[in-house]
Amino acid sequence: MPWALEFSSSAPLKTSSRMSHLSKKDQAAIAEIERAARFRQRRLNRPAPRPSNTPDYWRYLNATMSARAIVDEIDPNCVAEIVLTTNTANAKKVQKSISRIIERRLKPHCSGHVRFFDRTEDKKLVHYHIIAAMKWPVLAPPFLSSEERILMRELEELTHHCASARGEKSGEAKQLMRQLAAALASAGLGYIVKMDVIDNIERHIEYAAKYLKGVAALGRTPEDRDIQLYSAGGIARRGHKRPHFLVQGERLARLKLAAFAASHGAASMAEARKLIGPKWAYHAREKTRVYKLREYPREEDFRNDWGSFWTPEALGIRIKDPMYSPTNRGHSYRWEQVLGEHHDLIASKLQFTWSLPDWVWPGKDV
Repeated sequence: MPWALEFSSSAPLKTSSRMSHLSKKDQAAIAEIERAARFRQRRLNRPAPRPSNTPDYWRYLNATMSARAIVDEIDPNCVAEIVLTTNTANAKKVQKSISRIIERRLKPHCSGHVRFFDRTEDKKLVHYHIIAAMKWPVLAPPFLSSEERILMRELEELTHHCASARGEKSGEAKQLMRQLAAALASAGLGYIVKMDVIDNIERHIEYAAKYLKGVAALGRTPEDRDIQLYSAGGIARRGHKRPHFLVQGERLARLKLAAFAASHGAASMAEARKLIGPKWAYHAREKTRVYKLREYPREEDFRNDWGSFWTPEALGIRIKDPMYSPTNRGHSYRWEQVLGEHHDLIASKLQFTWSLPDWVWPGKDV
């Protein structure tokens, strides 16, 4: 062999000096081997990912659900994002003061709020993103729809206009901003306060929870070890009470329990306890493993229950999600229709199905 490879356990592969005499084809083959070796070495040196069941991960999921619980029931013109930026990087010093300011200044004006801890990228200063359900409109009339505000925001970015072009803030919003700025200044934490109406809740939640999501993936830094990364109050607290909707398998089991309760004439999970008995969910666990549903809230629920063999239309299953359509599926399936050899199998499975009641998510959570 006119060339040789030097193998090393601590360094990537290297070729000898005689490689220059090889043909371009052989040089390309050796370069490909070296790239593969470097890739394997990087995978060996990569730290193991944190498990997804850590407390910080569940805090992140609960915080995002708490924020979404606000938007589900409040007028979009009354949902505000408030940013409080301080002049210090000492999170322990800031935490008690911010909690006191929110308790005294913000809570009388809102019916619920979610507070996210964050740090600025340049100086690592502490600041908070607060998604709050205000008791009054954030902007003065005339009110714009979410689509109109998004278009107005894009126009401002293109024309470099000021943010006030989206609409003048109401008198209550201006007064609250002045009170929050004065409270921050009196506590010696700075005075930067921003307040705006939310036009895209998913984008705002993703931005507000980015630090919490990073903590869930990489762990806490030493300076943030004993810091409360988020808090929720008012109507947002219901996000803590629905952990079964965060895990796909648990959510599907909960949907089947609701269908079982509806098959016995119950109009809610609470009513099922009165009609069937106090341990009805415990006795229904065997049936929920066998029975399937004829309607599903989302395509992911159908795929988790029936698999990826047949499409929902082939089985006569209805997906309640208004964004779902046969031409716009989120997953691929093996068969578009039930073949002849599968008719008996599908017929036997469809005998053990329940209908999903209308009072189940996404209309109302169970």
